Amino acid sequence: MPTRSHFIPSCLLPLASCLFIKCAQMQIPTGGPKDVAPPRAIAYLPDSAATNFTSKTIRITFDEFVILKDVQGNLVISPPLEKQPEIKLVKNRILEIEFKEQLKANTTYSLNFGNAIADIHEGKIAEGFSYIFSTGNYIDTIALSGTVQDAFTQGQEKNAVVMLYSMNEDSLPYKRMPDYFAKTGSDGSYSIRHIKPGKYKVFALIDANRNFLFDTEEEKIGFSDTMVDLTRNRKLNMKVFSEEKRKQFVKKAVSVEPGIALVVFNCPLNQHTIRFIKEGPAVRDFNRNYGLDSTWIFHYDTEQDSIHLEFFSMQGMRRDTVQIRLPKGLKMQLRSKITFSGSGVTQDLDKGIKLEFNFPIHYLDIKGILYSGKNGVPIPLDSTWFSVPNGTRKLFLKRPVSDQWKEDQEYSVTILPGSFMGKAGLLSDTIKIKFKTPEQKYYGSLKLEVKPGKGNFIYQLLDEKGGIVVTSTMKGDQQFSYPLLSPGKYRVRLIEDSNGNGRWDTGNYLKKLQPEKVIYSPGYYNVRSDWDVEEVWKIAN
Repeated sequence: MPTRSHFIPSCLLPLASCLFIKCAQMQIPTGGPKDVAPPRAIAYLPDSAATNFTSKTIRITFDEFVILKDVQGNLVISPPLEKQPEIKLVKNRILEIEFKEQLKANTTYSLNFGNAIADIHEGKIAEGFSYIFSTGNYIDTIALSGTVQDAFTQGQEKNAVVMLYSMNEDSLPYKRMPDYFAKTGSDGSYSIRHIKPGKYKVFALIDANRNFLFDTEEEKIGFSDTMVDLTRNRKLNMKVFSEEKRKQFVKKAVSVEPGIALVVFNCPLNQHTIRFIKEGPAVRDFNRNYGLDSTWIFHYDTEQDSIHLEFFSMQGMRRDTVQIRLPKGLKMQLRSKITFSGSGVTQDLDKGIKLEFNFPIHYLDIKGILYSGKNGVPIPLDSTWFSVPNGTRKLFLKRPVSDQWKEDQEYSVTILPGSFMGKAGLLSDTIKIKFKTPEQKYYGSLKLEVKPGKGNFIYQLLDEKGGIVVTSTMKGDQQFSYPLLSPGKYRVRLIEDSNGNGRWDTGNYLKKLQPEKVIYSPGYYNVRSDWDVEEVWKIAN
């Protein structure tokens, strides 16, 4: 039987070819599984771990195309070089490093690229890739490792620089590059390897300007008290601190609202003097926030264009003058803010209600305060409810001695107009306070025996967010009891107050002063509702 021939007319051949090509293009194979392996070095020139190194250039070949990411931020060369080498990629596979200075004799060098090298397609990083060589006839093997923490918070410091110096001179961190160094990772840990055996001065630095020098007041420093013997591998944990500012000055001075100005300094001031110069207002107040970095100025005058102030302190602060421009013709008002110790409008059974005013209060008329308890029954007030105010802005409405806050109750307090008075005729408006108390079983209790041994300490109970719940001083071992503690996690911070001044003192490198020791309880105390917790914290000396 004759077969039927199949043919394509010549006029349709171009179209058929296009269709054929299009179909073929749609079925191009994907090329196999996704590449998840990081780049791998397959050739070194000179060899890795070479001795008697004299080359000016290093060439490292990888098994795939790579890219460089933030080389300046990732590359760590130890010992550091005065001039950064030139680093480039050749044909996307060869990493070329060209030195711009003479290398030290008989020295082991380590080049760690961190996360700077990645494959060009998937971005897979060759983590911690390094190259080591020695200009002498052997590779040094001594290592120093540890962690860097903030001296007060004990938080891990990432990107801190740990530096080693073979000399022991006071000027080292100010003027000289280190002999060896390493940066801490995200967990605050560091490791310096290939160190020549010997004794070294060790520093840790939060290096704000990345120049390996302690040369700005924004930087933190930590230091070893003595030379560290590195004839074997060692571990050394470092704590860094900010020194007290050597130069104190007014950072900002602004008018906040009519009659109120705020002056902010570059650092906390313990004592300072304020004086109005030129035409100062006849009525004025100062709220010196000793230990903080700001001062409130209350000048009770809205008609002046500006006020001129002079500041100087007992800490050697230079004489500083400021001019603050003021809004004109605006009315001063005495306003209040109410804060309950619980959440929302819930008030803890054992605490007072905080009233905070925008101006200082100089007089209180107790007769203008009306208080009612359960079912709206009025309860008379007396002077035990408030401490006598005199130039303060923060007052506490205390629990009355004769009538403790009852559990699971609603209360209301009405403060009539004019009950609180400030200078220049400022009077409070009507203040209404409504709140409720929780049930007794909502609270848990914590009994804690702290045993640090001999010494003076500042004791602080902290909540889970690090807020101070209670602070007090203690001498030697002591017991603490909290019968009405809100549910949550708590820990204790002890500050070894060696000079007895009631505050934590930072260190000073040139004076060879380490910061006062801060100790945190090893874990959190979990306080639950209607539950008693008893703990003993013995601190090893």
